[in-house]
Amino acid sequence: MHDPRLLIRRLAEAHVDFVLVGGLAGIVQGMTRVTQDVDICAALLEANLARLIDALAGTNPRFRGPPRLPFPADAGALLGYKNLYLETDDGELDVLGEIEGIGSFEQVKARSVALPLFGSAILSLDLDALIDAKRALNREKDRGDLRELELIRAKRHRS
Repeated sequence: MHDPRLLIRRLAEAHVDFVLVGGLAGIVQGMTRVTQDVDICAALLEANLARLIDALAGTNPRFRGPPRLPFPADAGALLGYKNLYLETDDGELDVLGEIEGIGSFEQVKARSVALPLFGSAILSLDLDALIDAKRALNREKDRGDLRELELIRAKRHRS
């Protein structure tokens, strides 16, 4: 079974500029849903893509979905991508250039909070930003997450 902590540690150790989003961001905010993949928003600029390539070295990274093409070793080959959907020996990794309901990586980063995770300070969407993103996506699984996140926010406001 894949352990998402391994991917997050690799990203942090390689100094990839990223913000944790999606299911894991919800979990660190108190959500109870289980997820095995890692969703991040990251600067898809050449220097950061080079750090991403370094972080994934040795994990057999490849693009998800047929024909599962190998992940390039040259950051320049990734310029122009808006999102990267990858699978690695450590698990699935979705690298998003922007988040619906929030905006660009810089806007996402401005609405994040540093949390101690797995031995590093990891940026993760703050609770209000996560709620905005889930509301904008409006998928069935996001609607369930949204209800739980709104309950968490209401409970925190009462405390």
